[in-house]
Amino acid sequence: MIRISSGERLPDAIVQALREHGIRSGWLRGSGVLHDVELRAYDAEAGALGGVRRVAGPVHVLSLEGSIGQSGGEPSFSMRALLARECEVGLATFAGEIESARAVAVEVLVTALDDVALERSLDAAGVWLVSGSAQGRAGSPDRAATDRAAATAPAWSVAARSCLLYTSPSPRDRQKS
Repeated sequence: MIRISSGERLPDAIVQALREHGIRSGWLRGSGVLHDVELRAYDAEAGALGGVRRVAGPVHVLSLEGSIGQSGGEPSFSMRALLARECEVGLATFAGEIESARAVAVEVLVTALDDVALERSLDAAGVWLVSGSAQGRAGSPDRAATDRAAATAPAWSVAARSCLLYTSPSPRDRQKS
């Protein structure tokens, strides 16, 4: 279990925890509250993740999950999320892959797969996924070949375009100001 303290940045806090615990492969699930989230969703026209959209202010993390593997010898994982908050017209929801965010209070449960070394790579659809073949640690995967293949793209994600989405604070947030 990883508890991410208020003010810590994602994905940095998760990367640090995975390194500290030596987790190379697995799955993560989380919940909590984030602030100033940047996320991306799949753009069917582009055939890849779309531009970064910013959701200003606090949001409730209803669901957060993703695979964990290695890319270029470093931890690589996705944070696909469903987020919500109250707004003037009711409940607003947001979904996508989190690029970055600031934690308010977040907990992440990591299921470590200690017996396999999963590699993650950018697939033909432009989405980071675990490769089809998992090798046992005793099976000594060809580390150099895997590192060369993963070096063509960053382990976290690639921001191709940028666009801002401002969402006004909820009535409750405006009352606090």
